[in-house]
Amino acid sequence: MSDRFAEARDDLLRCHPWNFATQRAVLAQSSVTPTSGFDYQYPLPSRWLRTLGVWDNDAEAGTLAYREENNATDGNVIVTNASDVYLKYVAQITDANIMTADFRECLARKLAVDAAIGIANSNTMRQLMMVDFDDKMMQAKSTDSLGDRPGKLARGTWVSRRFRDPMSGWS
Repeated sequence: MSDRFAEARDDLLRCHPWNFATQRAVLAQSSVTPTSGFDYQYPLPSRWLRTLGVWDNDAEAGTLAYREENNATDGNVIVTNASDVYLKYVAQITDANIMTADFRECLARKLAVDAAIGIANSNTMRQLMMVDFDDKMMQAKSTDSLGDRPGKLARGTWVSRRFRDPMSGWS
């Protein structure tokens, strides 16, 4: 099970933007220029597991053309034309004290599913444990989502039009 633990943990972390694992970073530009398509390259954080958003501003507003790549010399990188890159991502969390109780329970159940055939030699047992795991995951994701606040929307003309003083007339 110790061989399987880290992989199972990271798989669960990647499958949902868990509040305890969501982090933000301003990426440092690499001295390496991408070979084609984009002007800049940015190494991803060492604990990066999944990208949730990439922007060229700290307000997390707008859209930014980018691509994630994995190359032999630089590892996981983002290539883009933006000179500043702000990243929201799921980080690899190894400290169980940071994980929520629901997440730890899901991890234990995922490991139990993985071990069911090896220990109990039973496909039926594995199927029952998988149903239990799926139920717990649904509950954990729901609970985690309730603890999150909706993301900020960029202020645009729709905001100024929506909240215009009705006494001043509409244009």
